[in-house]
Amino acid sequence: MLIATYEYQDSALRQLTAPAHDAEAFAAVLKDPAIAGFEVTTLVNQPHHVVGEAIGDFYRNRRRHDLTLLYFTGHGLKDDDGRLYLAMSNTRRDSLLFTALSAEQIDQAMEGCVSQQKVLILDCCYSGAFPAGRISKADAAVHALQRFQGRGRTVLTASDATQYSFEGNRAHGQAVQSVFTRYLVEGLRDGSADLNGDGDITLDELYGYVHDRVVDEMPQQRPKKQDDVEGRIVIARNINWTLPAYLRNGLHSPIATDRLAALDGLAHLHRIGNDFVRDAVIEEIRHLADDDSKLVSAAATARLSSLGPRTPEPLDGTSSQTAAEAPPEPEPRPDLPAQPQVAAETPTPNLGVQPPQPGPPPGSVVPDQDLVQQILDQAELKYVVDDEGDLAAPWEQFRTYFMFRGEGDELVFAVRTFYDRPHTMEEKPRLLESIDDWNRRTLWPKVYSHTHDDGTVRLIGEAQMLIGTGVTLEHFTCSTISWVRAAIEFDKWLAELLGLA
Repeated sequence: MLIATYEYQDSALRQLTAPAHDAEAFAAVLKDPAIAGFEVTTLVNQPHHVVGEAIGDFYRNRRRHDLTLLYFTGHGLKDDDGRLYLAMSNTRRDSLLFTALSAEQIDQAMEGCVSQQKVLILDCCYSGAFPAGRISKADAAVHALQRFQGRGRTVLTASDATQYSFEGNRAHGQAVQSVFTRYLVEGLRDGSADLNGDGDITLDELYGYVHDRVVDEMPQQRPKKQDDVEGRIVIARNINWTLPAYLRNGLHSPIATDRLAALDGLAHLHRIGNDFVRDAVIEEIRHLADDDSKLVSAAATARLSSLGPRTPEPLDGTSSQTAAEAPPEPEPRPDLPAQPQVAAETPTPNLGVQPPQPGPPPGSVVPDQDLVQQILDQAELKYVVDDEGDLAAPWEQFRTYFMFRGEGDELVFAVRTFYDRPHTMEEKPRLLESIDDWNRRTLWPKVYSHTHDDGTVRLIGEAQMLIGTGVTLEHFTCSTISWVRAAIEFDKWLAELLGLA
């Protein structure tokens, strides 16, 4: 619901800088089915009782997972006691209680709505409305964010300070016309607010985009944001999404290692992208599977296999891959012996390595620890050998083990990663939901949780293949490097998703 008030019966309010007529453009972009697809109701220059009734209807009979967006552009007025009102066409400064829409009423309407995704956007110019000759009991700040705090809410405000005061019917002060809504429209309409290039525009991205452009153009205007929601809110799609230029350049490079590096970028886009982006990524990887370079072709083929089609959801509605508590095995590994960690100062690993050349002729091989060490050496990954004889690559927040289990034809190679970042039991439900999403969208590594005796929760990721009957050298090399990359990508993905970075 969009509410815009440009015209006022009160002569003093007519002296104030009029809001920009951007609400209609904002409504158009929100209702565009290709961009956002909202059902939009727009109220322009309506009296307070019409708007109040419409807001009550708007928040009534909503469902838990509905996304609601209430937008207001116009003037906000503070009374002598600091209470905030939104001015409507019939608002009188000397009778705010009965002619304006109070912030308290809006707060109560939002509180009574069961939706867990309630968005409130205020593009307001604020004024003090106390009578002439009286000193206001409240400060100059509006505190709009604090007035609308609540679970399941996100509040964006174009400003949070009063620009005007009144002496009789004369307004004192000045305010430039806000550009906040203009940039809301721009970021959604041309897709420029899709800051991470995943094809979706989240509310966080939209705010970040608008904030930076507003401040660049009008340093005196400082937008603000507050939220108390779980997960991200996708508000629109980027209808102008294209493959990033750096990936296009890499894919068309005559150098095989450049194309191999582009494959990593495609895999990242597939992980974070929406359905449209993932389809485009799969098509590009299919092209790489036919690459003249055997290494690039093998890596792309392995990547296609790992991405694969999504597993259909079972008919009972439960996830085919759940993040339920894993069985006790395997127990977390003991701490590694003292060894330089692969931290920020360590050179970036060379994950575009060529397969090491073994003594036997090309064909199927049964990999062993020596082969893994050659791969890690060429990838410039530091590693140690633990007390059980397994290779382990230590990172700042996790440890990746390269293990061989079983014998003969049943010999299995596994890349198992122990993520050392502890989580609390209170965080566990959201954590399980996050790794459920990862496990549904990617084949490797499969991630599960382990609850320790002290009540902390840590994550373990694993990828494995049967090697006892032999595998090609290229397939083994590409899979090993790909699994290391995936272990790194999961840590970054989860840290970004949970705000832990």
